[in-house]
Amino acid sequence: MAQNDFLEPVVSPFAETVSDIEYYQKLKRSLFNGLSNLVICQFVVTPSFNPEEVLQIERSVSGDSYLLCYRKAKSNIWYAKDKKVEIVSYKKTISDSSVLLFNKLFAKAVFKARYYADSSIILDGTNFYFSTWYMGQKSAMTYNIENKVLVQNLISVCYEVVALSKDESTTHIEFNEILKSKIESLIKQFE
Repeated sequence: MAQNDFLEPVVSPFAETVSDIEYYQKLKRSLFNGLSNLVICQFVVTPSFNPEEVLQIERSVSGDSYLLCYRKAKSNIWYAKDKKVEIVSYKKTISDSSVLLFNKLFAKAVFKARYYADSSIILDGTNFYFSTWYMGQKSAMTYNIENKVLVQNLISVCYEVVALSKDESTTHIEFNEILKSKIESLIKQFE
């Protein structure tokens, strides 16, 4: 693993500064509207200028299955001010084995998070948040993925799962062997 090829710990994706409270309230009211609190793992992307998005695996209300949920704003919520932002939403069932594997990856990445020795403030860019509810909620994030191959691969896998959520040819997700192999390899790299 490269010197800074890891995530940084955060309390949650919504525990930033006081000045961000209004923005995070807007995110909760729009992007997260309709998502369950029975979260297994969650990937939140908040770009400075592009639309925000969330990928979440949650337990169904009945408790007998898992759901893969993906929601993306059609425009940036931050810049919408008081205007309502349309949200595109996808929801499918996902296999127990896929949930366990994906959450294990999130847990490994989040539990390996540590603070950068030379942390600097970046005002514009994209924040990537990873949360797992493995032994209580744990979250980590990154905003600068340059020279972070492991973190880039983690984000890439998340977008492969996003693509599965948008695939109209199926209503149930089961990770194929190629994706399972990528995830298992990343898990080993985060150990």
